[in-house]
Amino acid sequence: MARPFTKMAWLLSPLLLLFLATPGLADWQYTKWGMTPEQVIAASGGKAVETTAEEQKGKHRPAGAKTDVPLKAPFESGRFRFLAFFYFSAPGGRLVGVHLELINSDLGAELLESLRQKYGKPDIDLERDVSRVAWRASGDEVTYLAIPPTNFSINYDPLITKDNEEL
Repeated sequence: MARPFTKMAWLLSPLLLLFLATPGLADWQYTKWGMTPEQVIAASGGKAVETTAEEQKGKHRPAGAKTDVPLKAPFESGRFRFLAFFYFSAPGGRLVGVHLELINSDLGAELLESLRQKYGKPDIDLERDVSRVAWRASGDEVTYLAIPPTNFSINYDPLITKDNEEL
């Protein structure tokens, strides 16, 4: 006669395997993909504020992102200082991307090296006059964009999966 625990383990093991095999969504810093603008503001401790129309011009926009309501917030990581822009899906206003603009642009090459150290060999490595280097890691696509000598940025976008295609 099987013990109750053994029966329970056999019944739950397919569910556990399904859970472990399902790709999870990664997030960026204090945010989680799918948050509303209000939740991002709260998670940032009030640092995230609405951008002006002038600030929105020419910004990277993930597919499906609104063009009229991104938020911005200062962000620092080690020596790197950024202005973070948050983008939200058109239907439902959910967080779909974060764009970091490097403020101290003299560190642009160091930023790329730091990303290479963190994420390893990139999935895309196009280094030319305008560079694009990208990694697909932990459920996100992390993209370094460079237009030297002054424009360096990082885009964090969730990889589209069956679990998040509606966000």
